[in-house]
Amino acid sequence: MLTWKDMETLYERLEADDCIGMYIEIKQYAQHYLKDRQECQKAVEILDQMLSVMDPCICISEWMHGSLFTLWKTISWTYIHDMIQQLDDAFPHVAFAFGICYPKAQEELSTLFYKCQLAAIKSKDHAKYTTSYELYDQLLENRLLQAVSIQEMVEKAMTKGNLRVFIQPKVDLATQTICGGEALLRLYHENQWLPLSEWMKEIQRNSFIRQTDVYVLHQLFHMFALCQKQQFPLLPISVNVSEATLENAQEYLMEVKKLTKASALSSKLLEFEISEDILSKDNQALSDFLTFLHQEGYPIAMDDFGSGSASLTMLPHLPFTSIKLDRSFFPQPANEKNNLMLQSSIRMLKQCGYGIVAEGVEDECYLPLLKEAHCDQIQGHYYYQAMPMSEYLQLLRSWV
Repeated sequence: MLTWKDMETLYERLEADDCIGMYIEIKQYAQHYLKDRQECQKAVEILDQMLSVMDPCICISEWMHGSLFTLWKTISWTYIHDMIQQLDDAFPHVAFAFGICYPKAQEELSTLFYKCQLAAIKSKDHAKYTTSYELYDQLLENRLLQAVSIQEMVEKAMTKGNLRVFIQPKVDLATQTICGGEALLRLYHENQWLPLSEWMKEIQRNSFIRQTDVYVLHQLFHMFALCQKQQFPLLPISVNVSEATLENAQEYLMEVKKLTKASALSSKLLEFEISEDILSKDNQALSDFLTFLHQEGYPIAMDDFGSGSASLTMLPHLPFTSIKLDRSFFPQPANEKNNLMLQSSIRMLKQCGYGIVAEGVEDECYLPLLKEAHCDQIQGHYYYQAMPMSEYLQLLRSWV
């Protein structure tokens, strides 16, 4: 194993056509799966031995937090694939991530390392508990440049007030009055509203969504302050919590506590929505997050119920106060089997003590079914689309 300085010295003597770079990461180390640490250590030792006797391997770096960087003689993609398959077969309980890059002429070793690492972590399968590999190419580079451009656009929109928080009102089905709403982000760029599909997935992928999650909190508490000042009704608003925020929730929760305390408002006014998809993952951070919210008195909703892979058996063990039925429960046109499943699901969840919100309702035909099953609230275009905060405040003003 060589130090970085020694690798640089060796690399300077090589021609670009004579080598390739390969970043190798043991995912369990990088993702802190401590229960597998013993198996990982065994993999580290054997991986060192295997690489050291492979003739095409020129040199190996020192281990860096469960990863290493290697230089290889120019080898075929078939050889690389076979080697990765060999490692994967040798360690069925260890997941590797490989990033491979062919250097350009006069490219520095640090740049080659960065590209290899980027290829590994940007693989579409990097987050999965399986071995993954990716070749750095122009397509990946273009994708990364686009990602940087999107993040810069969103950051700029935040500072200029063009990243707006819209509110989609929720309607109490029994009284037919507004009983709250959900905060939803909208991006105004170059004189038009950009579809979520053009930017939201990217800020989720690079975790910049953590900052927008906090941004939404600040905008909501500003709206609550306006409601107090104008003596408008204070109704609960729900916010979506991203997976990236849940993975590093301490800062977010501190902001929640700080804003709630400074406003002297009830914690019941701020509801947190957790997507069903996130619940399907074994995540201690999520459990801690939900426990904190529950202890502090914040309502918690399971979002997109019926769309993901979370099991019903999980529900009794998590402190949810309400369930939001996914829009897939309300197809167009309606059909009898779906209606039976809809009503049965609502009745079962109501018997367990959950409040029920029907999300994505666009057709009047569902209202009698929802009333008969004692659904609590409706959120959908049949009543209201998401609207700017100013319009939502005008709705509240009409009540005064």
